[in-house]
Amino acid sequence: MPVHMWNFFRSVAAGADLKTWNEDNPQVEDGREGGNSEFDDDVSGQYEDEVSFMMRRLKLNFYRAEDMMFIMRKRQWEEEDREFAIEQKRRAKEKRERIVKKNKERRMRKEREGKMLEDERKVNEEREDKELQKAMVSLFKCPLCEVTMSPPKKIYQCVDGHILCKKCWKSEKVQDCPKCQGE
Repeated sequence: MPVHMWNFFRSVAAGADLKTWNEDNPQVEDGREGGNSEFDDDVSGQYEDEVSFMMRRLKLNFYRAEDMMFIMRKRQWEEEDREFAIEQKRRAKEKRERIVKKNKERRMRKEREGKMLEDERKVNEEREDKELQKAMVSLFKCPLCEVTMSPPKKIYQCVDGHILCKKCWKSEKVQDCPKCQGE
């Protein structure tokens, strides 16, 4: 199997770069003695204290920002609740108006129907009255002279109840009832 020389050189070069980076970087702990003299215990303790203080302040700022965000959200929710209440009132008012309008329409329709029924009843009564008057007129006509007898005139009857007007009754032509012919 042939050895590819370019792979060999590439791996050697990468290892050499990593080795030089580890030697020059004081923060890499590789277990060797030495390192950067600026990072001895006193200086690193100060840095650690400063970092922990900054982190504490950063956390407090985050907490404060979260509180402010929560306060802003609460205000937004209150505004949304107010808008929702206004919308609910508007919808309730529209519903009441629709109900009132529907009730008014129903009442007007019932009144129209009642009026139509009343008018129809009156028309029927008038028609029945006219028919009754026609029937009564035909009943109260004198069989001889065809005159309609109304209440101020005197109406005469035979024994069987057939009627005659006063003029025909008094006339000399009529001796017996023209309907029953003296039966």
